Amino acid sequence: MSRSQQSASRSPVGKASPISREQQDRIIRNYFLSIAEEEDSLCPQCGEPFRFQIGYGRQGGRVAVSCSDCGSGFQWKQAQPVRPFKALHLEYFLERHSSGRPLHCPIDDSAITALEFSDGVMEFRCPYCNRQGRTGQQGPSDPKIGNQLIQLT
Repeated sequence: MSRSQQSASRSPVGKASPISREQQDRIIRNYFLSIAEEEDSLCPQCGEPFRFQIGYGRQGGRVAVSCSDCGSGFQWKQAQPVRPFKALHLEYFLERHSSGRPLHCPIDDSAITALEFSDGVMEFRCPYCNRQGRTGQQGPSDPKIGNQLIQLT
């Protein structure tokens, strides 16, 4: 369905019909994939682009998905417990990160978030499957989030 056809079939503002669970799952999955089709990030009610706001807490990630045009949206909460990446995965991430190449989760191909701390510690997170891991030396003020520190030699 083209964008103009979607706009023509839009619900009145403030009266957006709910987004089905199947549509929510597809929208979130495609949001986290490194290569997503443009249509999958469009509101199924009106065809306008969704806005995504991601946040992290001790229990994992949350994503607020909203459409500024018709008001439809939903909240997604990470259902998987935090799990560690294997040491081999972390070595792979370090190699790719040091060469400036994009990082992708070996489990689900989502984009990986990399955090580098001033003391050389690197933390890698996959927001979709909720795997995390750290490499390097841990300093006294280094925050501990998720997994144990993994020392690579």
